[in-house]
Amino acid sequence: PNPSNSISPQPINGSQRRNANDYVLAADLQNGWGAAPGALDPNRDLIADFQTAGFTYAPDNTTLQSAGTPDMLLGLFSYSNMNVAFDKINGRRGASTIVNDYGFPDQPMLDEMTQKA
Repeated sequence: PNPSNSISPQPINGSQRRNANDYVLAADLQNGWGAAPGALDPNRDLIADFQTAGFTYAPDNTTLQSAGTPDMLLGLFSYSNMNVAFDKINGRRGASTIVNDYGFPDQPMLDEMTQKA
């Protein structure tokens, strides 16, 4: 438990699937290490770090669907906004009314993502 004078609330395990935190780091721990908020390491490959930690990586819907049922799954399907469902459905139907696929044409639907979770 955090001391009563702690800045941040008690962290919660990320996925709740195992005892170790898989993405939560308490703010007071981070401050104790002297890491500046938002500090970047341009040479770090975060996806490779997740894979080394045992995560299965899915960059698109095709990979997500073929991933089976891993214990830990990292799905990153766009650099920013994902398409709304209307555009994803039209894209799968081959319609020309897609607003923008943001450079990622194989995005999963919400139900497909939650099914894997």
